[in-house]
Amino acid sequence: MNLLQAVKEATNPQDEENSYTQERYYEYMLRKSREEDAKVKTVKEREEEVTALKERIKKLEVDMAHVQLESKQTLYG
Repeated sequence: MNLLQAVKEATNPQDEENSYTQERYYEYMLRKSREEDAKVKTVKEREEEVTALKERIKKLEVDMAHVQLESKQTLYG
């Protein structure tokens, strides 16, 4: 996020008379912190993701072993 985007996010329409009112810095930081906390994954979700990635790696290793075996057979077979 660049400075211009941060300034745009920090300003939001509050009332019709004053189209843009700056929210206070600490309110902005608190809101951003809460948004980031909402994105944080739970331990269980992370463990599931790690397990899924490990399974994908194992499958890729098996596939690569088959490819290497096939390439050796075509060269020497």
